Amino acid sequence: MTDADLIFKGHVINKRTEYFPSLGYRYVATFTIDKVISGKPQSSLIEIEYGYGETYCLINFQPLFNYLVVAKNKNGFPYFQTNYCSGNKRWEDLSRKDIQLISDFRNRKLENQ
Repeated sequence: MTDADLIFKGHVINKRTEYFPSLGYRYVATFTIDKVISGKPQSSLIEIEYGYGETYCLINFQPLFNYLVVAKNKNGFPYFQTNYCSGNKRWEDLSRKDIQLISDFRNRKLENQ
């Protein structure tokens, strides 16, 4: 989480498959951001690229569910990127410990600003 460019709670409103010449096919999900935990998104709507196929770190974002999303912004890439190994989870699946860690992380970020 500490090296993420954007961490938020949000829900998927759309997802699609897109082709990138350097990466091949990838899933892209459009999220409505409900709560920013860290980072400075330019809008309350954000597009996140999250892999494709049957890989270990693929998370399958589904419309209408809320998620904790931990994403990076790589130079030259049009979307933030993430995967399951980044720490993403359905919000409903977060444990009390997860929620406490998120709260502590957010509070430390605010103190350091």
